[in-house]
Amino acid sequence: MATLDTSCGWVAGDPARVLLAAGLPLGTYSVDQMTVCMNELCTIASTQVTEVRNLLDDWDDAQAAIKETNVSQDGRVLVKADVLEWEVVDAGLNSPQAEVSRIRDLLYLYFGYCPMFTNGNMGHGGYSALIRS
Repeated sequence: MATLDTSCGWVAGDPARVLLAAGLPLGTYSVDQMTVCMNELCTIASTQVTEVRNLLDDWDDAQAAIKETNVSQDGRVLVKADVLEWEVVDAGLNSPQAEVSRIRDLLYLYFGYCPMFTNGNMGHGGYSALIRS
């Protein structure tokens, strides 16, 4: 099992967070492979670790917004507090789902060298089986 290099800014649990944010399955093998890729990013471009961690925080925020929208089930945004006037904003272009897509696209760019992201996974959410050799 690979050990995450926390000296460049990664925090324990980040490999699983990256996999989930990218729409990839969690498992012992996938977390191990993601850890190797994340350690490699430290070598390739250590300054980008902070950017990826910021994306993970954005993903958490988007998930919370999706949950809140699902609870309210109306898709409206409060625009006036004095009269409580609601309207749909940007026809969903700035929706939490659009944010999730933006984050996934960027994660695929950051980890394009990683087998987890190149093994037929470009559908962002669908995946193909990983084959161990």
